[in-house]
Order: sequence, then structure tokens, then C-alpha cells
Amino acid sequence: MRYTKELEKIRYRDGKKGDYPTRLHYFSDWIYNNAANNLVTTPADSFGAPLDVEVNFMSTHPDSYKHLQRNPAFISVVAEQEKEISGKDYFYIPKEEIDEKMHLLREGDIIGLTTSIEGLDVAHVGVLVEVDGKLHLMHASQSNLKVEVSDEPLSSFLKPNSKNTGIMIARPVDNLN
Repeated sequence: MRYTKELEKIRYRDGKKGDYPTRLHYFSDWIYNNAANNLVTTPADSFGAPLDVEVNFMSTHPDSYKHLQRNPAFISVVAEQEKEISGKDYFYIPKEEIDEKMHLLREGDIIGLTTSIEGLDVAHVGVLVEVDGKLHLMHASQSNLKVEVSDEPLSSFLKPNSKNTGIMIARPVDNLN
């Protein structure tokens, strides 16, 4: 029961599960909401670059989401949330700066790989783990269909020719009582 409550606290707007729009669908929104609720910190705020977030993917592609297909009234709610999300300030580390700022990252940081895909903020998420003194990404591999740790360190994982533009960082706060 405690696990369910904790999951609800981090996955839904202000920790309250309701209809589909109460879920934190965009990573930038997830970070912002969980930082406001003192569940994570956003360390890139102090050393990162501003990230221009313009999200609208869900409301412009409702056929990709079964809950939006089944409940068309949710589309306008999600569109309003997307406007609000897009109006906030976010920070990230551009992939060209990862190597020089790697010392500021920690094992356990939750990383969102920012993307150049129109309408999205983040295309993939994972957790940093240390392997042989270097930080790697533990993530659900889209190509291997399983959770795995990247073979290469994070800086190599963000390939120059990919749509990944950098990383957003959420650092969990130890709130266990």
C-alpha cells in the first residue's frame, strides 16, 4: 500500500490521482511538480542553460493516446496544461557540455534526454548509475525491450547525430521517514 501511495505522489499532479489529465505526462512537468512538492531538486537550475520548452505533442496527436481517443473532452484540458508547461522556466545541460559538467552529476540522478522532436521536451528517461568510475544510463531500452545499463558512459550515449539535445536532471530528495 505504501508503494502505491508513493507512486501516486510522484506520478500525478500534486500527488492526487484523478482523471487522465491529472497524470504528469511530460518530463518537464513531472520535474517542476515534484520539485514544488519537495520530492526532487533541479540541480541544472544553478549550472545549466535555459531550455525552451514548447510542448503540444499530446494535444496535436490525440490519436496516439487511447485515453484521448476515448475521452475527446480531455484534449482541451491537456492543451491548456501544455500551454502552462511551456510557459515555465527549465534548465538543462546541452549535450556539447556534458563532459565538462559530468562532475556535477551523481549516481541516482533521474535524467531526461531532451529532444529536438517538435512538441516534445524529453524523448527518453533513465537513472544514472556508476560503472567503473563513470556514469552510465540505466533505462528501458527501446531497441532491446528491457531495462539495461548503457554500455557506454552518458556522454557517449548522447550521440552527435541523434535527436537528443541534452539532459534535464531531477535529483531525488531523501524524504523517507
